[in-house]
Amino acid sequence: METNEVTFLAADGQTELHGVWHLPTSQATNSAIIVLHGSSNTKESPLSVEMCRRAAEIGLTALRFDFRYVEKGGPAGFHPYKDGIDDLIGAFNFIQSFGKEMKPKRIYLAGKSLGGLVALTLAQKPEYKDKIRGVIVFGFAMHQPGQTKTLLPPPNLGAPDCDVVVIQGELDPFGSLDEISEYFLEAAIPVDIVSIEGAGHGYEPVERPGQPALGADELEKEHQENVEIALKEAVEWLKEADADRDNFRTL
Repeated sequence: METNEVTFLAADGQTELHGVWHLPTSQATNSAIIVLHGSSNTKESPLSVEMCRRAAEIGLTALRFDFRYVEKGGPAGFHPYKDGIDDLIGAFNFIQSFGKEMKPKRIYLAGKSLGGLVALTLAQKPEYKDKIRGVIVFGFAMHQPGQTKTLLPPPNLGAPDCDVVVIQGELDPFGSLDEISEYFLEAAIPVDIVSIEGAGHGYEPVERPGQPALGADELEKEHQENVEIALKEAVEWLKEADADRDNFRTL
């Protein structure tokens, strides 16, 4: 896996961001994916790293980066729909700055939880609707567990002009499958929703009442199996969404 550490500026022109650029490991396509981490993680989260690695395996350029708050030690004061969007636009501009032979023609976004919300929001913005080819959300966060205050993007942005897939734990306390279906229906956003049986927000197994408790090793094994399901679903969706690619370049 060939990677390069990179730095680039957010859209504000001042904030320096740190990322890792994954070069395609098979014959390269003119497609790229930007992967955004969740609020409690960084660009080094296993999900982000593995998503980039697998995207590179099917010919995409992949970029993962840290939101600006990582350098500051935490998300306090971070505004996802202002700072987060600025950071993502910086990553988008970095990808677009590649030379003619490397510049992708199709750009996808993938994000975990907070990162997924930021990704979807950018795809909804009028000036980016025709620039984003698809969005993958790992764990759609509608609200904090047990609360009603929304974490969702600003209303009335309109539907993105791209495919969207949400890969959700069946028992995710940040948003039930019914809540998510209702949200996307009311927002008139076409979406594919993939449910991972018995999983929580990070795809960890959630014990149901009346079921025998699992040991630590069993819990970890099932967790990793759920993450693997999520990644496989994401990559298969990405391959299908990008199936009409016809512009190849030689590494």
